[in-house]
Amino acid sequence: MPTCEFTFDRDTAVYVCGEKLSGSLAVAFTKERLLEDIRIDFSGKATVSWVDTMARFPKLYSAEETYMEMETVVFQGGLLKPNTYNYRFNYLIPDICPTTCTTDIGRIYYELSLILSFLDKTHDKKETRKFTHEILVVQVFNIDKVPNALVSCKVLVKLTEIYSKTTVPIQNPMQLPVIRNDEIFFCCWPCSAGPISIHLKTASGAYIPGNTINFSIEVNNMSKRCEFRTHITASFMQVYKFTTQVPRRRTRYISYILNSVEHRIIVKTDDIASLDEKFVVPPLPPSTQGTHIISIKYELRLETRISYITQTTSDLTLPILIGTSADITPEHTNTLRKSRRL
Repeated sequence: MPTCEFTFDRDTAVYVCGEKLSGSLAVAFTKERLLEDIRIDFSGKATVSWVDTMARFPKLYSAEETYMEMETVVFQGGLLKPNTYNYRFNYLIPDICPTTCTTDIGRIYYELSLILSFLDKTHDKKETRKFTHEILVVQVFNIDKVPNALVSCKVLVKLTEIYSKTTVPIQNPMQLPVIRNDEIFFCCWPCSAGPISIHLKTASGAYIPGNTINFSIEVNNMSKRCEFRTHITASFMQVYKFTTQVPRRRTRYISYILNSVEHRIIVKTDDIASLDEKFVVPPLPPSTQGTHIISIKYELRLETRISYITQTTSDLTLPILIGTSADITPEHTNTLRKSRRL
């Protein structure tokens, strides 16, 4: 059987969009073979597949998306004698390609392949042999160039209120603090009490691996006569969205807890409890740009359970954009395995 060796001009474990993938393939034959052709293929695809076991009959949902398909015929057919043959390749990775990822129900992958199409001497039977090398790709996401359209209207309104009186020029809205608020009312007579307001604030809306997400939590008890036992859980989340096309469009989310912290506090009457916390951003795939069947987003979630006469829960979600750092490593394509379905 023939063997194949992949050699790359640049010794790197991961490529970024816009870079060239170049090198050579050495294929060795131990005996004389008749070939229809030899091709080099460089492709990038995404696949999604899961089985819905909750239905009456299990149903398979799937989708496929192609980002690029480049093929070069390096040998147009004929008889090859026992020897080693070298073939060059040179491809440009398009900017639109999303980052490599692998999960239990979907994956984005890039492959460089050498395809040998054999013929027998009567030309009646064809056999194909394929050698494949997986390529790790990271899509560059420069958070310093995030357009204003990526920032939600509610966030922009809040930022406008905060900075309406300042004269300091702001180049990028993602450099500004981002705030989420919630308010809970206890109005069950005769045990009614003033509302509790909850505020979640981050110093910025966008980060790169290695940065620190500094955030603050504020619980304001506006009741004049009641104090509340409060259980606070803040989590830094990675959320995958999977979309199928066959037999119909269907969406599934899987989230991963990257980091979390918990606090139990008692908020006294007419008092404000404040907490300052931080999460360090580990090596992560960047937030997905554009619309794809697999997309990644990041969130800071705050779950607040308040005990009074009954237990009430508040959930705040603050979107976080993750960009790419200058030092990109294979860890920036890693996917966690332990998950919980949303």
